[in-house]
Amino acid sequence: MPEEVIDYRRTPCDLCPWRRDADLAKFTSGDREKLIACNGTPGNEAPMQARMLSCHPDQPGTRHAMRLCKGWLVVVGEHHLQVRMHRIAGRLPDDAVAPVDGGPALYSSLAEMLAHWPSEDQDTEAVSPPEPRASARLRRRSS
Repeated sequence: MPEEVIDYRRTPCDLCPWRRDADLAKFTSGDREKLIACNGTPGNEAPMQARMLSCHPDQPGTRHAMRLCKGWLVVVGEHHLQVRMHRIAGRLPDDAVAPVDGGPALYSSLAEMLAHWPSEDQDTEAVSPPEPRASARLRRRSS
């Protein structure tokens, strides 16, 4: 029997940065760094110690604290080793990473999203997952 099932959004929320219709100007450089730290791509998967991304409105103290972001699961989930392991263990169902029928259009990658990010210092080269030591430094800084 699997351990506790991980909660996740069933559809991308109205504020989801993965949505093509999202107002990316509402997100901070800190949000951008979290997206980069949680990113994985085909052949360059996010390592086991990389954090998973929670939905922006579902933060501590909210009704559904820390549900995983559905947009992130659809775009990055298959390329994040922790997500894969949770699926194997039965803690995340396969449909957690499946696109939502009739759902909003999503960016196809973090690189594509960052190409639309409204900042002057865009760095789309920095979208691969951090090395394990960098990931640990990011966790210590954000704690």
